[in-house]
Amino acid sequence: MLMTGRLTIASVFRVYRPTDICDIGLLCDLIWSDPSSACSMFDPSPRGVSSVFGKQAVNNFCTKMHVDLICRAHQCVMDG
Repeated sequence: MLMTGRLTIASVFRVYRPTDICDIGLLCDLIWSDPSSACSMFDPSPRGVSSVFGKQAVNNFCTKMHVDLICRAHQCVMDG
C-alpha cells in the first residue's frame, strides 16, 4: 500500500484494533518497511517482507500528507 501511493491518514485510522499483522498489506508496510539510502522511491526489502523506501518516497509522502516530520520509534541511531 505504501508503494502504490494510495495511503491516506484515514486508511490508518480505519484499521480495526486489535489485529494480527499479516505478511502483506498496510499494517505490514507501516511496521516493517525500512529507510534505505540505496533507493529513491521503493524497493523490495532484503528481509523478504514489505519494502525499503528512499528519500524521494519520504518527501512525496510528507508533501501529500501535509506533514513535516516522520518519527521511527523502534530503532536507535548510534551516536545520534
